Amino acid sequence: VFLRPSQVPNTGLEVEVVAEGLKGSICEVLVNGISCDVLEASTPGMARIRVPSASTEGAARVEVRTEGWQQHLATSEEGLEYFPVITFGPARGLNVELSARDGDGALAVATRSSGLVNGVVLTSELSPLPVQPAGDLEASESTSYYFEIDVLEVSEKRTSRTLSVGFAWRLPHAMLLEEDAEDAPAQGVRPAKPDAKTLRRSATSWAAAGHLPETAYQLQRSLVVGGDLPKVYLAGQECAKVAGWRPLLDVTANSIIGALVDVRGEVLRLSIFQDGNCRHSCDVNLPDEWRWPALGTPSGVVDICGNVTKVGLRQGARPPRVDAA
Repeated sequence: VFLRPSQVPNTGLEVEVVAEGLKGSICEVLVNGISCDVLEASTPGMARIRVPSASTEGAARVEVRTEGWQQHLATSEEGLEYFPVITFGPARGLNVELSARDGDGALAVATRSSGLVNGVVLTSELSPLPVQPAGDLEASESTSYYFEIDVLEVSEKRTSRTLSVGFAWRLPHAMLLEEDAEDAPAQGVRPAKPDAKTLRRSATSWAAAGHLPETAYQLQRSLVVGGDLPKVYLAGQECAKVAGWRPLLDVTANSIIGALVDVRGEVLRLSIFQDGNCRHSCDVNLPDEWRWPALGTPSGVVDICGNVTKVGLRQGARPPRVDAA
């Protein structure tokens, strides 16, 4: 049994299921024991179905049945993989506008509408990547987070400013307070362009000043790489120079940029990918003050700065495989 596509957002999706060797029309498909809507089943052993939403992520069991299914069924213990949908917002710079991508309703496109700065935007909190096989002891003792963006628009105007990407963690007070449910938009309702007051309120989880800074590296609990000449910044302080990747020159429209952070005890390992290739990786020590009350779960951060004007989140992304040296 296999599905096309085999990765499905946990909000559900229409997919094609193929059960090789089964005769007759498919009459029922179960995912983790939940029946799917069969939309079309005109070809034996094939059907178009709608995979139901799920509250969990990861591998799911798929069972395909035809008429007289007690004798005619096929199963796959890991027939599909659910992944969480990530979005931009609500914390974003004054010059950032959000929109949906591919008509799915998720606010996954961010555009800097004016100026060169104030283009900082954060994603929803990221889910940790699946645990590595036990044979890789170092990897199995870390917690990893990853996200990818498509660079959708790059301005031809000359500027010395450019993209930065990385991760940001909420400030301690934000971890101790519940979000005010009345501030959240109703489900299915597209929020209006926020005013300065709304942005200040949503930004307080990441910035003590009550608003996001002009540039991403100024976020207080952030690990960010980019700019020109590119550098790595931890909590607003330069901690390393970058060799081998210069986003001002290397990043173009249709580039795919990925950011990976491995949390390994007292060390954060940051890796940046472009178009499937690792362009920079470095280790930084976790500041002592970040450990209280807990480090928590990061959001991805993108600084749509300078020549880069529009980006879109890629759903279900996984870090490229990096061969050991």
